[in-house]
Amino acid sequence: MSYADSLRLVLPEVMVACGLLVLLVWDLIVPKRRYWESAVVALSFLGVAAAYLIPRLSATPVTVFAMVRVDAYAAIFQLVVVAAAATTVIMNVSNPRFPRDRGRVETQVLLLGATLGAMVMVGTRHLLMMYLGFEALSLSCYALVNVHKRDRAGAEAAMKFVVYGALSSAVMLYGISLFFGLGGSFDLGEIGVAVSRTLAAGHNFQVLLPTLLLLAGFGYKMSLVPFHWWSPDVYHGTTTPIASFLATGSKIVALATLVRVLAALFAGEIAGGAIDVASGAAALSSMVPDLRLFLAIGAALSMLLGSLAALQQQHLRRLLAYSSISHAGFLLAAVAMLGADGFDAALLYGLCYAVMGSGTFVAVLYFCNQSGADEVASLRGLGWRHPLAGTALVILLAGLIGLPPTAGFSGKLRLLQAVVAEGYLWLALIMVLASLLSAFYSFRIVRVLFLEDRPSADAAVASAAATASGASTAGDAEAPTAPRRLPLLVLLLAVFTAATLLLLDLDPLAALTELAVRDLIYW
Repeated sequence: MSYADSLRLVLPEVMVACGLLVLLVWDLIVPKRRYWESAVVALSFLGVAAAYLIPRLSATPVTVFAMVRVDAYAAIFQLVVVAAAATTVIMNVSNPRFPRDRGRVETQVLLLGATLGAMVMVGTRHLLMMYLGFEALSLSCYALVNVHKRDRAGAEAAMKFVVYGALSSAVMLYGISLFFGLGGSFDLGEIGVAVSRTLAAGHNFQVLLPTLLLLAGFGYKMSLVPFHWWSPDVYHGTTTPIASFLATGSKIVALATLVRVLAALFAGEIAGGAIDVASGAAALSSMVPDLRLFLAIGAALSMLLGSLAALQQQHLRRLLAYSSISHAGFLLAAVAMLGADGFDAALLYGLCYAVMGSGTFVAVLYFCNQSGADEVASLRGLGWRHPLAGTALVILLAGLIGLPPTAGFSGKLRLLQAVVAEGYLWLALIMVLASLLSAFYSFRIVRVLFLEDRPSADAAVASAAATASGASTAGDAEAPTAPRRLPLLVLLLAVFTAATLLLLDLDPLAALTELAVRDLIYW
């Protein structure tokens, strides 16, 4: 394949990189800019990247530049992160609670940098390339958390994020170096063969240690217990649009990359001996059940701790942070089965969660801009004053709980089926319990929206002003604002709510992900 042909196959990544470069010089070439113009530029490049990604969904898998994997699997989740970035840009430009000239261009530059890193991370089977994408995503997110430089809460959140992120990055890099020593290559296919041979020889620890180190890095990015400590503080300290990107785009891309890595490392077990190594399958069988149990315990702890901690939260973004920890546990529960069915169920639910989670953050941003505060109590009576937005939030919360007729019901049902099929009944019971707990804290939001006393408009604004005056400068709560029309947020909310209902039937999407996962395992 010529260089020109290879470059043509990576045009989505090239478009995002070009958009980043254009925005870097935006302040210089457009001195009298309007606050929304850079957002239009960012959205244009993201739209072009998405247009180039769509044909990949049916394209023949190919590797270019010996490191970049162009296949349907990567395309699905690259589209997810592009959509998450576009949603964040629209949320950020629609947020009237910060001055319009503060941090807009910088936010969009960093979002495109994070998007590029995520696309590289999920679109490679080369461990070093994956690590570079991981770092590009992480470094951009560190800066995004504190893009409003005068916000003390944001500075504290960014510092915690950097400290935890640097530690997890170093741990992951050490694991990658051990895998390189084991297989003599950074290619996941070659490392998978070396893993089978090593386990066949009975040297399980040589595989177990680097696997655990890699899992620590992914556990941090997905905010799994015990690598979750950064998540509540960062979500609390940053703005709602950035928290939305961290909870959906960043988390789902980390999930997809983890599945790609595990599918390659343990292909001999998952594909029933696809790698022809004498007695390799038998040796793998002695280790994989232990790894499954380890991952299942981590999933259970994440689900329980996230759900129980969310019950006590009064700050909306902090509550959603613990909710995202619980949902990361749901995703890991299916991944822990280390099989095609489990991977497929996890990825399907990950796509559903990206839709429902993004919609929930949009609704939170909308209502917080109406109330002028970020506490659960600040939503009192707003469901009656904004019935369509209130109904949309109820539907999205029902989806996160897993109630019909929403995508969350279909997604969690598939998770349960995958877990029960492998005999992990205790894990399935914990999944049901965590869903019940999520119903309690979700109903608390619904109760405040619709079932508590409905204040008058003047009283609501006065209450918001009093709340904001006593609050810290964390996140979006900079100043009280009177109720205002936010048409872009309303449009986003309508799109995500409709998608949450339409995705009750996951079969069309499942047909795509099943083929992508099979290709992932058998290449």
